[in-house]
Amino acid sequence: MLAVIGATGFTGHRIVHALSESVPDEAIVAVVRSTSDRSRLAATGAEFRVADLADARALTLALRGSHTVVCTASLGFGHANNICTAIAATEPRHAVFFSTTSVVTRVPSNSRETRILAEQLIWASGVPATIVRPTMIYGRPGDRNIERLLGFLRRSPVVPMLDRGRALQQPVHVDDLADAVLAILRCREGTIGHTYNLPGPEAMSYAVLVQRAGAALGRRPLLVPVPVRAARTVARAWSRTRMWPRVSEEQVERVLENKSFSWTEAGSDFGYQPRSFAAGVALEAKLLGLPTPRGHLGTVAEGTKPTS
Repeated sequence: MLAVIGATGFTGHRIVHALSESVPDEAIVAVVRSTSDRSRLAATGAEFRVADLADARALTLALRGSHTVVCTASLGFGHANNICTAIAATEPRHAVFFSTTSVVTRVPSNSRETRILAEQLIWASGVPATIVRPTMIYGRPGDRNIERLLGFLRRSPVVPMLDRGRALQQPVHVDDLADAVLAILRCREGTIGHTYNLPGPEAMSYAVLVQRAGAALGRRPLLVPVPVRAARTVARAWSRTRMWPRVSEEQVERVLENKSFSWTEAGSDFGYQPRSFAAGVALEAKLLGLPTPRGHLGTVAEGTKPTS
């Protein structure tokens, strides 16, 4: 039996679908909260078991009988000890945990130390584990980043650009993460004890990312430079108002930070091969029902940096 913690989340539900298609004869348990929307998993045939991550006993019962566990739930809320205790109690053959590349970036965040501690707890638990660290995840309706950008590009021909959009970005398609989990489980012995970066295939400047997202909609956005100092000042002042949209100085710093990660080890150990952002964003635009140029497959633009 395979169990997925966080099964109704943006990444979790894609993994449940991938497992149900890849191993149709295997029982799949979707561990969910009582308030979770289960509609996206209706066609998978997964068994639902309810548990809150704050309740170690309930989580242990929900995982009973599982030989493999995939935990897509965030490790940034302080529940790692409960999660590790519950998984260890099942004595699984393998557990895959989702962390994030933000644990190794320079911009501090409220959850960074919690996530670092979570990874330490995983290794100390004795569970035969693999940790994966995706970058910014996109690719389907419900993502919190590229869907918003596509919506903005539909409404506005002008896009403000901090530092001329030079900071590198490396978003990863959610379905590539699901495929990566399947590959990791197939290569179990070779991946246990490893931590893998799971980014998109190339680091591109934010300006190029916006241009490619625009191309997916048949648009050529006008990129307007915004002074960094002014952006910091406005964000600092705006955050004090507590008005929507919530914008903080930390978010400004994250936009300015280079995010470039190698996936060489993932490629060699289990054949990780993520799709291009141009292809992924074009697919997302189509799934969102946005007007797209006929035959658009994405093009290579300047400002990319191969990182494999």
